Amino acid sequence: MSFINMKKLKRISRSQKRIIIVSMAVLVVFLAVWGGMYVPTQEWIDRLKKDLDGIERQIREIEAMITDGKEMGEGIRLLEGRYQQLISKFPSREETALTSLFDLASRVNMEIITIRSQVKRLCRQPVTTEGKSCYEVPLSLELRGSYQGLVEYIGLLRESLPAFITFEKINIYPGKSGTSELSISLEIQLYLLA
Repeated sequence: MSFINMKKLKRISRSQKRIIIVSMAVLVVFLAVWGGMYVPTQEWIDRLKKDLDGIERQIREIEAMITDGKEMGEGIRLLEGRYQQLISKFPSREETALTSLFDLASRVNMEIITIRSQVKRLCRQPVTTEGKSCYEVPLSLELRGSYQGLVEYIGLLRESLPAFITFEKINIYPGKSGTSELSISLEIQLYLLA
């Protein structure tokens, strides 16, 4: 069974065919405009809504600090304290953080075999605070130790290292046969404010 009756189609005049063709062309243009403008605009609006939700959440947190019987000045002091705590995670010299890498490793019986540092470069997303810019320093570490030591070391790096870092890659290889010692390759990004 056909939906298009061919006999009726032959009876359509030229002007009716033109109207159908123009209507289809208008429909295609409408769909192209909708797909090219409306959809990206909607995605942009969704991103803005997400950003706005994050900002509103931060405002609610600040208001909660202030309305918990604390004064506005106390709320500002708390925020400044949080800001200073974050800033302290961005040392100005990489030597400070590198020294801490060795100290933290020795605490959990991990042995650092080598550290390779690459040239520091500006962060992918430019960040500037107090006239200082954010820099990334890629580091490659070769370590020896146990699974337990590795887990504890990563935890110490996150909590105690006086620098903000991200873990980019971890490779774990078995050590000498008959031992629980591992060879570990760790790639991290160290962030500095200078």
